[in-house]
Amino acid sequence: MSSVYIKQCEWAEKIGYKNDAPLYEVYVNDPSQVTSDKELITEVYYPVSKLKGELDEPRENNAVRRNH
Repeated sequence: MSSVYIKQCEWAEKIGYKNDAPLYEVYVNDPSQVTSDKELITEVYYPVSKLKGELDEPRENNAVRRNH
């Protein structure tokens, strides 16, 4: 999952946002109920705020859903 965090941080900075709280994960399905890691679904949440001096744009919901 670290690659998801890195990509999210890079994307947010590129469009003028910064991380303002810890990233966190929500497990959509139960790892004990799947037969393969490829079936796991995890949502990664990255709370952000607009950097000062950037144009005001609507805040986006930047959840990334990743199948492992």
